[in-house]
Amino acid sequence: RGEGQIEFALEELRECVSGTESAEEAAIRKEILASLNRFLGTLKEAERSVFLCRYWYLDSIADIARRFACSESKVKTTLLRCRKRLREHLEEGGYIL
Repeated sequence: RGEGQIEFALEELRECVSGTESAEEAAIRKEILASLNRFLGTLKEAERSVFLCRYWYLDSIADIARRFACSESKVKTTLLRCRKRLREHLEEGGYIL
């Protein structure tokens, strides 16, 4: 899954989500996942679809642009704005990034 897009997607998300988890943080993970689900619920359908294509299905920017009949620039801008909103959402929830 991802066709080589895993590293790119993880790098884009690195500013929002830590890649390491200690034993103490394991219990918090469920809370963060619930917060992420709440965040996804705040996105417009098109934004949510683009976000999930990139960070769940690990589709390339080019594939997403083709799927949604838009430019790669629009996809990148949508993802940038979603990541910014995700970061704000997590910080408002008390998660230190």
